[in-house]
Amino acid sequence: MASVKTGYDATLTVTSGSTYTGGELTNVRAFISEEPVDISDLGSIWRERENGLLDWEIAGTKNVAAMASGFLALARLVGTVTVSIKEPGSTGIAFSGVGIITRGGVDFPMGATTEEISIVGDGTAPSVPA
Repeated sequence: MASVKTGYDATLTVTSGSTYTGGELTNVRAFISEEPVDISDLGSIWRERENGLLDWEIAGTKNVAAMASGFLALARLVGTVTVSIKEPGSTGIAFSGVGIITRGGVDFPMGATTEEISIVGDGTAPSVPA
């Protein structure tokens, strides 16, 4: 089962040395994946499981404003980044965590040029309000 938060025009902030805040994001998705953990031992008759958190991922899309300060430049970062998402029209943080940028790119379709970024967790649990 995965928990998902998504929104139009949410604010994605990525910090690693300098801070990038994408205020023109058209779509942001935050996923938390879970999977059952086998806790059986030799005395178990039936397989015993408990629910365990597995991973998290954030993906965002935005219209291109300036190529030099976009997601392609962020994708070159090495190491971990701090990421947070503010819900549209709110000052509250909907999701925050420390992760690694796995993908950053630009798309040149027939319409407006867009950029995409994906960040996965570095092994620490994210902060998600209930």
